[in-house]
Amino acid sequence: MKLARYINIKKTLNTLKFKIIFSILSKKEKCTTTMSDHLKKDIGLECDEKDKSHHSRFL
Repeated sequence: MKLARYINIKKTLNTLKFKIIFSILSKKEKCTTTMSDHLKKDIGLECDEKDKSHHSRFL
């Protein structure tokens, strides 16, 4: 039982860490940061060329 609780806490911490890192990254971006906008940018529908190269790493 303790092992399951430990794994659950570890997953929660990893999720929080990812959210914090993602929020820091998205604050540095010029474009909007919703996931649908990220997908549009990766496809190349919204941002100009230098922004597309920035977003290509999210794939």
